[in-house]
Amino acid sequence: MRSISRAGRESGALGMTMLNGRKQFLIWIPAVLIVVALMVAVFIQVRGLTAVRRAPYIIGEPEEGAALFFGDKQCGICHSINGFGGRVAPDLSGKRPGTPAMGWISAVLWNHGPGMWRQIRQKNDPYPQLNSQEMADIFSFLYQASGIDLAGDPGAGQRVFNEKGCVRCHSVGGGGGQTAPDLSKIAAGSDSNAWTLAMLNHAGSMIAPITSTLGQWPQFTGNEMNDLIAYVSTSAPQPAT
Repeated sequence: MRSISRAGRESGALGMTMLNGRKQFLIWIPAVLIVVALMVAVFIQVRGLTAVRRAPYIIGEPEEGAALFFGDKQCGICHSINGFGGRVAPDLSGKRPGTPAMGWISAVLWNHGPGMWRQIRQKNDPYPQLNSQEMADIFSFLYQASGIDLAGDPGAGQRVFNEKGCVRCHSVGGGGGQTAPDLSKIAAGSDSNAWTLAMLNHAGSMIAPITSTLGQWPQFTGNEMNDLIAYVSTSAPQPAT
C-alpha cells in the first residue's frame, strides 16, 4: 500500500511539475512577443529619424537642365550661359559654386530674389516653380557650364603657334613643319578631350625633339592654349553633311 501511495505522490508531483512548466512556457510566449514587438518599434522609429536626417541625393542631368533653363523655366530670357542667352542679368557660366554647393546656389537665389522678382513682374510672367529633380537638373547644367572654357581667338592662336615654336615641327591646314602630325587633323571630328589626351599621351615622345629643336620646353599661360586650340580648330576639315 505504501508503494502504491508513494507512486501516486510521485505521479502527482510529476504532473504538477509538468503543469508548472507548461504555465511558465505559456507565460514566456507573450513576454517574448512583447520584447520582439518593442524591438521592432524602436527599429522603425530609428529608421524614421535617420530618414528624416539624411538629405536625399538627387542626380541632375545637364541636358535636362539646359532644356529647362532655355525652355520651360525661361531662365535664358534674362541670363546667358557662355554668351548664349539674355543680357538683362549676369552670365551664369562664370559663377563658381562654393562649399557646400547647394548652400551656394540657395544663397545666390535668395540674394538676387528681389531683383529677379521685379524683372519677372515687369514682363508679366509667372514666377517659375521648380521641383527637386528640376532644381538638380538646372544645378547640374550650371555646374557643367562653369567648367567650360570660352572660345579662344584664332588670330591670337596663330601667333601662339608661331611664337611657341609649334610651327617648327607641326603644320596646321598643311602649312608648317612636316616632322610631326598636322594638328588640324587632331581637331577634326574630335571631342573636347582630344587635346588633353594628345598632350598627355604624346608628351614623352615630344620632350626630346622639342628641347633639341627649341632649346627649352615651351610654357603656356593665360588664354594661350585656348587661342591655339581655336586656331587649329578653324583649320580642321569639316565633317561631311
